[in-house]
Amino acid sequence: MNSVTLNPVLRFIFLCCLVFTTSVHPAHAVPDKVQSLSIAFDTIPQVCADFEGNCSAFVSYDFELSTDCTPDGLSIQVFLDLDNAGAPVPVPEALTGDFPNFTLSGDYPIGDHNFEIIVVNACADTATAILPFSVADCSLDEPVICLNGIAVLLEPGDSDNDSLSYGNGEAMIYASDFVHEPITADCSLPIKYAINKVGEPVDPDQGHLQLNCEDVGTVILQVWAFDAAGNSSVCETYILVLDNNYLCTEGAFTLQGLIATEEGDPLAFNALELQGFEDDLGYADALGYFDFLAFAQSDTATVAPLSPTDYTNGVSVSDVIIVADHLAGINPLPGPYKRIAADVNGSGSISVSDLISMQKIFLGISDSLSNASSWRYIPAAYTFPDPSNPWFEPLPESIQLTAPFPTLFTDLNFVAIKLGDVNGTAVTD
Repeated sequence: MNSVTLNPVLRFIFLCCLVFTTSVHPAHAVPDKVQSLSIAFDTIPQVCADFEGNCSAFVSYDFELSTDCTPDGLSIQVFLDLDNAGAPVPVPEALTGDFPNFTLSGDYPIGDHNFEIIVVNACADTATAILPFSVADCSLDEPVICLNGIAVLLEPGDSDNDSLSYGNGEAMIYASDFVHEPITADCSLPIKYAINKVGEPVDPDQGHLQLNCEDVGTVILQVWAFDAAGNSSVCETYILVLDNNYLCTEGAFTLQGLIATEEGDPLAFNALELQGFEDDLGYADALGYFDFLAFAQSDTATVAPLSPTDYTNGVSVSDVIIVADHLAGINPLPGPYKRIAADVNGSGSISVSDLISMQKIFLGISDSLSNASSWRYIPAAYTFPDPSNPWFEPLPESIQLTAPFPTLFTDLNFVAIKLGDVNGTAVTD
């Protein structure tokens, strides 16, 4: 048998083809590589920020690596994604520890954040993990401190736009009025304040409270501070609710008004006659105001100032000359009040008889006026039908009140007219 010897060139080609055919045959394919690297961690609970620490918190996050490959040559990259904004930045300084236990730590601001980890071992295995964590504002950094001993006076209320009546006293109080000092140091400004009576529901949006007759006396209150994160602080205080106007006392009425001249000069301590009330007298104060309690005893009542007996007060030769010029048509007296002042004898007109009476007063021949008092009082709300003739109709010199009575009468004002004093020099204090 002959042996066949292959040409060296043909032998090289044959061997190459044999190797190629063997490498791609399915029975000789290389199996898939098994991943031998993993990251294990437990999600940490919410961490509370500290105002003293610039509203950040120290976070410590543990994780563990495991690998079938040698731990030598591990590559660990750490990134931080603040507020889950999708823009992670490398934070290599956050990583501490040795295989297999590692820790990520640092100070981080309020918000929901992520650590992102990429690990590569010596076998070229790769593992990634996202470690979520949250930093929150968990409390007010300053407590709210209440003021104590505040008092409030009930005022007339007329929320229904009808006539005022017994039991309508009201007062509005505000939470901020009871705060000793506003809270300014907090991680979640602004601060809002709320108020409620003890035992009533707490409403963070209730910044004020309306009190009424049912609250007369001492009321225990809670004052709350809420920050923008919903954290709260509360203090307890009290308020004294006063009913000095007797708005909550059945049958009691408060009378208020002013007695002053046409020029606005108040009549100090002027007495008032009260008809139809339990007390028959009242008095204005040093500024001409009166504000007193009365109890009605009938369905009608009258308030009228009483005239002092100071007849010579304000009457002078100048007044005589002014009235004489008026009678002569040289310089008529302006307005109804000056004309009433010139009618010293109460006749309903100005005449020479009034001049004579005025002369007797300032000369000291007489110390009183015939048929007239020293002062006359016209309700300030009265409108003269004919200002040039104030006696066109009988002059009202009192204010009439008719049931049903409100609990508060205001603007019971009178214009005081000193008879004989047409130039306004009478002393009123």
